[in-house]
Amino acid sequence: MIRSALRFGLSPKKAIKLAAVILAFVSVAYAFAEGPDQGYTGAPGDFGDCTACHDTFAVANVGPGSVALGQTPNVYQPGQSYNLTVSLQDPQARRWGFELTGLDGQGNRVGTFAPLGNAANDDGTDQGDYIYTNGVTIESPSTLVTLGLVSNPQGTTLDAGSTYTISWSATNSNNVASYEVRYSTDNGATFPITNLIFSTTDASDTSTQWVVPDTPTGAARIRVLASTDSGSVVTVISGAFTIQGSGGVQLPLIESAHNVGNKLIVVGQNFEAGAVVTVNAQPVFTVNKTDFSHKLACKKGLKGIQTGTAVTLTVTNPDGGISSPFLFTRPST
Repeated sequence: MIRSALRFGLSPKKAIKLAAVILAFVSVAYAFAEGPDQGYTGAPGDFGDCTACHDTFAVANVGPGSVALGQTPNVYQPGQSYNLTVSLQDPQARRWGFELTGLDGQGNRVGTFAPLGNAANDDGTDQGDYIYTNGVTIESPSTLVTLGLVSNPQGTTLDAGSTYTISWSATNSNNVASYEVRYSTDNGATFPITNLIFSTTDASDTSTQWVVPDTPTGAARIRVLASTDSGSVVTVISGAFTIQGSGGVQLPLIESAHNVGNKLIVVGQNFEAGAVVTVNAQPVFTVNKTDFSHKLACKKGLKGIQTGTAVTLTVTNPDGGISSPFLFTRPST
């Protein structure tokens, strides 16, 4: 692996996109030993990438290596300089070079670069050299989008079939390209497309009416996702809440938990035969005891978890009902 550093000066008040192309260059003149022609990073508006000359492999990013941009801030301040790192790993290459381009949200070239270092198979030709590209978006204070939930159902119980108003707020909403709202029934582990509540490309829409589905769970969460014009994605997730099924389904309820060595014992109500315990969203081997409706034993359920460490427990019944999250700290004895 090689790492090259450079200094990037930023002054515009737009989100910046940095596109980098890494190539292995050779020493003969036609292969640009002194450095490649400008405008071949693969960024929008460029002439392409360095496969234009190093064309053994017709496309970039097919080799055994990769390139990454490091030390990039999430938000930049105009007029301030930043040190960036370009890192490349390739087990076959011997010499290296790179280009870097800065673009604003409209595709205009921005910023000034001062290289502090650089690094082909070193065979004296422009063949057999792999090309790698990558990019990162840096927001300006005037384009950074943040989200907040105006309504948060955390800790509440919503009945299936009832209507709940989901509302949110956003900073710099003029940079929002779209909103999407989904719900989770597994404590936020997944937000599948089948759980889509609302989507819009109108940045002024910041609320929606949700008809609560008949999916009983004690570990529901709502996620609002904003896609921005500058290419970033921002999310905000609600606290956990309960969805009560219309059929009177009784959700599992964890009342207490304790351990015997590495064995985890979960005590509660409404556990069904085949119920599964999760520890930090990971299912563990669960043995239903004779009184399985009130007690579950997990052999080696706390293996690898240090004493004094807090974990989140849930119980999922075969019918899909999930308990509310329960916080358990492994005792020191």
